[in-house]
Amino acid sequence: MAYDPSSQSNISEVKTSHIHLDLVVDFATKILKGSAALNIVAVADNVAKVVLDTSYINIISATANGSVLKHSLAERDEKFGSALTIELPKPLAKDEKTTIVIDYTTTKDCTAIQWLEPEQTAGKKHPYLFTQCQAIHARSLLPCQDSPSVKLTYSANITTPLRAVMSAVPVGEEKHANGTTTYKFEQKTTMPSYLIALAVGNLEGREIGPRSTVWTEPEVIEAAAWEFVDTENFVRTGEELLTPYDWGRYDLLVLPASLNEGFTVFVERKIVGRMQGREHAEFSAIIGHKALVESVELYGSDHPFTALRPCLRGEDPDDAFSSVPYVFEPYLRAHVQEFAGRSINTDDWKAFLYSFMEKTFGQEKVDLLNQVDWNAWISGVGMPPVDNKFDQTLAKACNCLCKKWDESRHEKAPSEFSPKDLEDFSPTQKLVFLERVSELEALPHTHLDLMDELYQLTTVRNSEIRFRWHMVCLKADYEKIYPEVVEFAQTMGRMKFCRPLFRALYHAKNGAQLARDSFLAKRSFYHPIAAAMIAKDLGLS
Repeated sequence: MAYDPSSQSNISEVKTSHIHLDLVVDFATKILKGSAALNIVAVADNVAKVVLDTSYINIISATANGSVLKHSLAERDEKFGSALTIELPKPLAKDEKTTIVIDYTTTKDCTAIQWLEPEQTAGKKHPYLFTQCQAIHARSLLPCQDSPSVKLTYSANITTPLRAVMSAVPVGEEKHANGTTTYKFEQKTTMPSYLIALAVGNLEGREIGPRSTVWTEPEVIEAAAWEFVDTENFVRTGEELLTPYDWGRYDLLVLPASLNEGFTVFVERKIVGRMQGREHAEFSAIIGHKALVESVELYGSDHPFTALRPCLRGEDPDDAFSSVPYVFEPYLRAHVQEFAGRSINTDDWKAFLYSFMEKTFGQEKVDLLNQVDWNAWISGVGMPPVDNKFDQTLAKACNCLCKKWDESRHEKAPSEFSPKDLEDFSPTQKLVFLERVSELEALPHTHLDLMDELYQLTTVRNSEIRFRWHMVCLKADYEKIYPEVVEFAQTMGRMKFCRPLFRALYHAKNGAQLARDSFLAKRSFYHPIAAAMIAKDLGLS
């Protein structure tokens, strides 16, 4: 029987095959209003009701074939929202289909949508909205079976005064006399509900390849197009590694103030390896390993969320987000071909791995797999049971420079450093150098003064480098950096940066109240998911 601990929908009785959205964007009230038509198929006999996931949604009506259906909304569960139960006019037999149309509006408490004021955008003239439905926030955007086990196609008509883009292929536009336009989309590849995405704003598109357009505000379109000029090469390399790209378009959206998944990261590094060489792929893995260590340290080495297969029963999936679940080239292609369009669990993956290895390489490889302590790898908590050994070619210079700074910590005025230290470093090497420094005991403030004077780290605009420099300084309670941290955290909406920065500032000397005040002053700037997580970190929830 199908079961998802994070969904209240009756996925063991019915499945959604397609959703059509017909929505109007209202920037004045900050809501979406319209309807969702769900194509439903029964997967069991005698199904008398459909139960859907919702969260902070105002349900107006439910109909089927023009007839009004009785519906009820359960009391809200703090983590999983309110189950919407719709009674069918007659029970469905297995494989029988029906379409339910639900008229609804989102509300101001919608956790999937971030509404930006004009001053929060690059152009400062027009409002902006974008959605983020992962992990279980699609239910606040539309009533649905909000479970990755349910794969569906979708289409949408979005009526708005500004351009709309979605995680779907645009198929037409219809302009209206009142100044709005209905943008029409179709997504014919099946996908889970959390991948439904919408952005609306003063957007301009620039073709960067035969199947790719980058969308962003006109003020930054040139920079965005330059940044992603290698997109087609990246996609083609991925196709060589796996299978042909199945989604038609590979468009990118660059959000204001922001110039996976286990196999995704693994494949990304494989692509980098093919394009730039193995040492670059393993250098990327070194950075990922640092993120893994930080995640384990945040949760604690005995926390169940540090397992590759974390137990989410009764837990909010947002709390489980970390780099822990991001962990054989011929197998990859076979895996994608075998499971395309399907949801699988860890046991499915393991069974197919064994089957593939036996069929392709024989019993010898199966014997090797049997030597793996699967329980320790998949269900064990803390760091992986085996240390990774990475190619250190590109990391060597980073490690040597870090060691020099560490060994100089007792010198009053170290003279062995100069701006030339980083002259031949790539941006990624600078990033790794700072990560290595962050692993040391905090350096004296005099050394941080000198490092900043020589390397100009406070004025760097690269967000990854800037973030790691701030984290080095916060670890040392270096109060000179606090205003820079606040400015960065208040203008960078990505949770990857703002959440650790606020958390580190909160724990730094004389930083707790500043962190709280700075966050509260700009709380509306952050996506609702990020805001909730940061508030929890700062003891405000």
